[in-house]
Amino acid sequence: MAGIGFNSRATGASIRDALAQAGGAEALATAETKAAALRGLAPGLPVRGIAP
Repeated sequence: MAGIGFNSRATGASIRDALAQAGGAEALATAETKAAALRGLAPGLPVRGIAP
């Protein structure tokens, strides 16, 4: 996704907003669905990069 830069202080919400604005809303929804499924398979295990 060219043209989008994130600094180390970016929040999860701002990253989600930037992806959605860049046309990545569908990919983001897929990633969030996969993360939720992983959390369901292993409750309590952190899913890297995506907060519950």
